[in-house]
Amino acid sequence: MREPATITELRRRLTEIGCPAKRTHQIVQEVSEHREDLKQEALEAGRGPEAADSFADSKLGHVETLVRQFTVALRRRSCWGRHPILTFCVLPPIVFFAWFPGIAALVMWGANLLGTGDAITRWFLIHLELVKVVVYSVDYSAFIVVPALLCWLARRYVHDFKWALAGCTLSSLHGLFHVITLTSHNLGWGYGLNPDWFTVATPWLIYGAWRYLAVMESRRYATSQRAEETI
Repeated sequence: MREPATITELRRRLTEIGCPAKRTHQIVQEVSEHREDLKQEALEAGRGPEAADSFADSKLGHVETLVRQFTVALRRRSCWGRHPILTFCVLPPIVFFAWFPGIAALVMWGANLLGTGDAITRWFLIHLELVKVVVYSVDYSAFIVVPALLCWLARRYVHDFKWALAGCTLSSLHGLFHVITLTSHNLGWGYGLNPDWFTVATPWLIYGAWRYLAVMESRRYATSQRAEETI
């Protein structure tokens, strides 16, 4: 049986704003059940089928209002959803500033606590190439974890794609200017004009992959719904 136009439009709008398919299904099902209760109420009051449909739609309200109500409710569950500027514009620089120095300081603190600081220093000097692999792996991991986290938060709290794009852009800008230098006598972390293109490109690649997967999920969901309507 073909579903009401209001429900179809609600599903379409939720899909357009990037709402995950599972959550979209839950919202649409909830609204459909509520609409059916309203329609039944109108039928029991003596209205005809068409009048009952109109009554149910009027009680539900405009689709855009419903979408706004559901997205606001989702975002209010967490400060990450309520404050997108904090999540997507303030959080990335803070995490990047703290990531590598924080991990390095934690390792040295643990080594000193265990009394192995001197031994680790000697090991570093002997295995400098291996140390470089570890150091750069730690640094690169931030450019994978942070953009992926931002995309996940945008998806979870149904924020517009522009917010995830803003966060990934800030991540890429950080990668453009940050510099790590490692020699047998020095480990430096700072900013300069010697970009590592892996750190510049990775946030954009993660955003592109996330956007592609989100669009494909929405298309598969829309296709499955159309198939169900024809049954």
